[in-house]
Amino acid sequence: MLLFLGGAIAVIPNYAFASIVFFRRKREQDAGKAVNTFYLAEAIKLMLTALMFAAAFIAVQVEGPLLFVGYIGALLMHWLAPLLFQPKQLG
Repeated sequence: MLLFLGGAIAVIPNYAFASIVFFRRKREQDAGKAVNTFYLAEAIKLMLTALMFAAAFIAVQVEGPLLFVGYIGALLMHWLAPLLFQPKQLG
């Protein structure tokens, strides 16, 4: 369960970031406003990650490193997936 919880702590804030930046109905035409949207989304992601870690330590009484293993594993898959799942070259 702690592995899943660690993975969720990694995935949910990243989903919030992506939904704020990329799925807004109104597209930013001004580059400055787009950059501000990225900063806002990153700040929300960091706060959400910290709150989820705090909630996990308070509510679940985490013992051992399994929560961090799940968190780091999910973050690593985010970066390694393009390398691991490359399309096969034809020809």
